Amino acid sequence: MSNLKKIKKNKFKVIKKKGGKIFKFFSIKDKNFHGFGEVYISSISHKEVRAWKFHEKSYMNLFAVNGKIKFVFFCSISKKFKIFKIDSDKSQSIEVPPKIWYGFKNLSNTNSSIMNITNLRYSKKEVKSKPLSYIKFNWKKN
Repeated sequence: MSNLKKIKKNKFKVIKKKGGKIFKFFSIKDKNFHGFGEVYISSISHKEVRAWKFHEKSYMNLFAVNGKIKFVFFCSISKKFKIFKIDSDKSQSIEVPPKIWYGFKNLSNTNSSIMNITNLRYSKKEVKSKPLSYIKFNWKKN
């Protein structure tokens, strides 16, 4: 089975309160909780593309903190792509298992921010990085 089938788009809970909201991104009780390593936020400029990354062991839970982002996932075994778009206005996240190449593009007219909650701390030994040209994908068309 392709690892792409294991990628899931999820909704997280938004609780409306007087004068604001509570965004419940993640809980130890969630099915997509695989342990806690670290949380970080990446900012990406208008129309910028960042690709390609590959995690040997880390599970990722990706959230659009602000803006709209397109994620492209690639399985090197099946040579197939899977595309998801998440938007900070729609309370969405993407659960990504290890061993999948991925990249992302900002679809907003301003900077967007992505929060990643991983089960492992960052390690240069665990992640691979390749240039944009490494995997052929038409970022302008798709």
